[in-house]
Amino acid sequence: MMMTDTLNKFKQLNLELKIPIMRDENLVNLVNQLSRLKISQLLEIGTGIGFSSMYLSVHLPDLVIDTLEKDIQRYQIAKEWLVNFSKINCLLGDCYEYMPTKKYQAIILDGPKAKQIELFNKYLNYLLPDGVMIIDNFFLKNIKPNNKLYHKNLAWQEFIHNLDKKQFNVEIDQSGDGVVYVFSKPSTIA
Repeated sequence: MMMTDTLNKFKQLNLELKIPIMRDENLVNLVNQLSRLKISQLLEIGTGIGFSSMYLSVHLPDLVIDTLEKDIQRYQIAKEWLVNFSKINCLLGDCYEYMPTKKYQAIILDGPKAKQIELFNKYLNYLLPDGVMIIDNFFLKNIKPNNKLYHKNLAWQEFIHNLDKKQFNVEIDQSGDGVVYVFSKPSTIA
C-alpha cells in the first residue's frame, strides 16, 4: 500500500473515532517550518492516535519523534499504526507528570487546552536554545463565549502576545484554527 493511501486511511479512522487532528493546511505549513529550520528531533505532547506523527514522518523521514499520550486506548492504536515507523517513539504518560530525559529542538503542544499556559511553562524547560514551541488550535474559532474554555483561551492568547520579545519571537499561522510558533532566542548571558 502506498504511503498516501495509508495516511488517507489513517486520517479517515481519526475522523470516525472523532479524534481531533491538525488541519491539512496547518500540517503542510508545519512540515515546511520544520524542514526550513532543519529540525531533526521533536517531542509531541498529545499523540491522539498518531496521525500528526505519521504525517510528519512520511514527509520528513529523518525526523525523530517522541510522542506522548495519556489515554491507553489511543496509545495502543497509535502503537499499532506506527509499528513500521522506526523514528517514532510512542510514550504512554500524563503530560503533567512526564519528565523528558533530554531537550528538544521542537515541541508540539497539543495537550489539554484549558491548561496551555501551565504546559507551555513546563515544557519550555525541555526546549533547546533556538528551539521552537508549536501550538495548534490557537484561536479555537468554534468555541462560544459561554464555554469555559473561551475565557481560558483568551488568557492563553494574551499570554502568548505578552511573551518577552527579548527571549522569544512569535509567528502565527492564521490558517485553520491557528498554529503558533514560539521561537526561543539563545541566552546572551555567558
